[in-house]
Amino acid sequence: MDKVIIWWVSRDWLLTMQFVKDLSTIFATITAGIVAILGLRTWKIQLKGRTEYDLAKKLLVEIYKIKESLLFVRSFYMSGGERANAYEKLKLDLEKEDPGYDGKILRSVYFIRMKGLNENHNNLHILRLESRAIWGLEIDEHLFKLDEKIKTLKITLDIYTRAQIENSPLNPDNIEKYERIIFGHSDDDFSKDIESIIQGLEAIVKPYLK
Repeated sequence: MDKVIIWWVSRDWLLTMQFVKDLSTIFATITAGIVAILGLRTWKIQLKGRTEYDLAKKLLVEIYKIKESLLFVRSFYMSGGERANAYEKLKLDLEKEDPGYDGKILRSVYFIRMKGLNENHNNLHILRLESRAIWGLEIDEHLFKLDEKIKTLKITLDIYTRAQIENSPLNPDNIEKYERIIFGHSDDDFSKDIESIIQGLEAIVKPYLK
């Protein structure tokens, strides 16, 4: 009888130990799963934060480059050296007596000035697509406005310099309008619009750099 009792107790003990062991295994598996899920979630948050930080930094740098390029392109001052440099770089075969000589030199100077802005503009297009994918339409609205301003300057320069080459007189009202866009001053409307757009972009982007 005692042996039976001992056997029964031993059997219960073994079953209990096996049950505890099974529970421990289940608990460990669940815990590992939870840790993995939380770890993946944390990793995704960190990755998203890093992606937003990197994009915000690249975008702001490109915007500031565009601002500097616009200042350079729209500079009213054009030295004789800059004109001569454009003549040399583009290997212009011109004589001063040629019709449209001054217009061709002027167009060549702006062609060289625009190289940096064109590069920045192309980079902005790529960053705009990335920004739209991550931050949506709010930031895209500001980038669209900046894009339109750059396009306006390009089109205006083309019309203005082409008229100089062809010696075709422009409407005086149009000349004034074009020159307000082409030639920059600290308080002109074009400069104010650019500054307002950049401030709007900074308000959205800078928090991601903290």
